Amino acid sequence: ESGQGYKDNSESHAGYLSSDSSDGPPVRTPESILYQSMSDATNDELKATYGAMSGVHINTGEDAKASIDHRETKPAPSKESRQRRRSQGWKALLRKFLKLVTCNTALPVTLVLVLFSRVVHEILFASCAMMVERYFNWSGNLAGLLLGCLSATIVPVNSYCRNWSRLYEERSLIKHSLWIVCIGLCIMINWASLFFLSAHVDKLLSERQHPYAVGHHPYDWTFGVYQYIIGVTITTVSIFALEGTALSLMSKVSPTQQDHSFTDCGTVVTIVGLLGRISGDVAVLMVSLSHRLINTDVVNSLVILLLGTCIAVRYLVKKHFFFLI
Repeated sequence: ESGQGYKDNSESHAGYLSSDSSDGPPVRTPESILYQSMSDATNDELKATYGAMSGVHINTGEDAKASIDHRETKPAPSKESRQRRRSQGWKALLRKFLKLVTCNTALPVTLVLVLFSRVVHEILFASCAMMVERYFNWSGNLAGLLLGCLSATIVPVNSYCRNWSRLYEERSLIKHSLWIVCIGLCIMINWASLFFLSAHVDKLLSERQHPYAVGHHPYDWTFGVYQYIIGVTITTVSIFALEGTALSLMSKVSPTQQDHSFTDCGTVVTIVGLLGRISGDVAVLMVSLSHRLINTDVVNSLVILLLGTCIAVRYLVKKHFFFLI
């Protein structure tokens, strides 16, 4: 019987081909349309063929439109539900962020190092023009030239750090970089003003008699220019080395399963760097607007603040030195 059915189908196919080669118009039967290619058969023919042979109802555009019109529409979400979903999304993102940061001991330490380096970099560069104009009467061109020379050191410093990382461990480079930062900050201190303030400890938080006057003490007599330039150069170079080494160590200790997610290390470093720059700008603004006697010299107020922070960061690195590998 199966052979007989195959024979009938072959005969019908042959009949279709013979009808196409005849002079008259071809007779389109359901069997002949099925043997046509999809490019030759139209939608109406396919609908008629499949509907007639299989008995399946084919849903057209009008039927779909009618079904959509008669379908029951869902009510729009309320404002409270939208706020609840938004708060749940922020909470989930915060949980992912905390999970990434606290996945091991080395990653939070490297983030603190990046934050510290961005704060120091922002304070030094944001206050440079104000300091050289206040203490040395420099113009804006000289201040810009100094900042340009300091920024140009980032390329050779990163190149040397890459070579040094092949010979030494990153944690050793971080420890020595923090020592050099402390040395550079100590060189930048205005010691003459510091000795004066040490004799008036009881009046450090009192208002100045002339709040809008420039600092009372020169920048360490006649060597202040060289002292400031040497100190800010040493600090900037060591900060560039510290940041590059910290990022190199972070790439080794970061979890690999978070590389393709939204809360990866690149996003975290961007957020931490932004917070560091904002913190540095706020520190410069608050010290500049203060009229207390302790903030008579802007350089001392900022440098001593950075020096205390550097000592705290170095203690953190020393405490977790074994895990920085």
